[in-house]
Amino acid sequence: MTIPTIAARLLFLGLCLSSVSSVSGEITVSTDFPGGSGEVVSIDQAEATIVLNPTDHPGKGWRCWWYVKLAGLPLDGPVTLDVGEAPWATPDRATFSRDGGKTWQHSEPGKREGKRIRYSLKPGVESML
Repeated sequence: MTIPTIAARLLFLGLCLSSVSSVSGEITVSTDFPGGSGEVVSIDQAEATIVLNPTDHPGKGWRCWWYVKLAGLPLDGPVTLDVGEAPWATPDRATFSRDGGKTWQHSEPGKREGKRIRYSLKPGVESML
């Protein structure tokens, strides 16, 4: 095998490995933690859009909040969180944490459409609350 052939194969291998490492995981939503609440209607992986409704809490109160953990988020692009069916549970801005709940920030104002609001988040991390 010649040196140019070895170099070409190493370059090809390097390109393959770098493309694998840049692919983010699949977006997931969980509520299995204290205070977690929300019903996932759908997740569009290609558009990084999560459609969520606040959850009913029979015997514990009405659906007036949602609190979810997002994982597998794209590091370089926005994520859209579409929340609705309970307008009283859709503040103008979403509150989120990139560091597991140590510090909290507000999103830009969401865009309302009827009973729903769409927040555009720029996570910059793989998971957030």
